[in-house]
Amino acid sequence: MKKIDGLQEPLRMFPDDPPIIENGRVIQVKVPLSAALARANSSDPAQAMTLAQRIRDAEDGLVVEDADFAIIEECVRGDQITVNFAKAACLDVVNGAEEVEQ
Repeated sequence: MKKIDGLQEPLRMFPDDPPIIENGRVIQVKVPLSAALARANSSDPAQAMTLAQRIRDAEDGLVVEDADFAIIEECVRGDQITVNFAKAACLDVVNGAEEVEQ
């Protein structure tokens, strides 16, 4: 199992830039991450959508099974729509996931 932290971090184009704001709301990293899963051509589309919903609704770190983590990695790495700064933020969060005990 892995725990993914940093989902609530504000999305920024560059580290010293102000957060990206859309419709008066600060965009968190979980927004482009969940969107990448929702639109991906995943090997398991139903599970990718379930994970997208869990990520979108996460209030804190998210603990996922190793198989679910593999789907998240697959979807983010294969995403061709998300702009580089948002995809890099998503990959930072995914790459920073830590092993946790069951």
